[in-house]
Amino acid sequence: MADEPKNDDRPSLRASVRKVLDTSDKAKTEAVRMIGREVRHYLEGLGLRDDLHHLLTNYRLEVKASFHLEPLAKALEDEDGDPPAATGAPAPPPTS
Repeated sequence: MADEPKNDDRPSLRASVRKVLDTSDKAKTEAVRMIGREVRHYLEGLGLRDDLHHLLTNYRLEVKASFHLEPLAKALEDEDGDPPAATGAPAPPPTS
């Protein structure tokens, strides 16, 4: 009977657990803030902003792309080597 916690101890235990969780959340938030500050300082030290500004002011970006629409039946025929069924649905797998 002496090992059982008293009902009076439960509120203080809950308050202690809540306090520990609040403290750990604050510590996590501060750690993330510090890491973010260090990463920002490191990236600023690399001079990426200056390099990006140089690229944008002195170079032109040219993109050449093409898109082709191909009937689905032809694509399936190219994969299997067999022509698909006339309904447009893939042919069922062969049975042994």
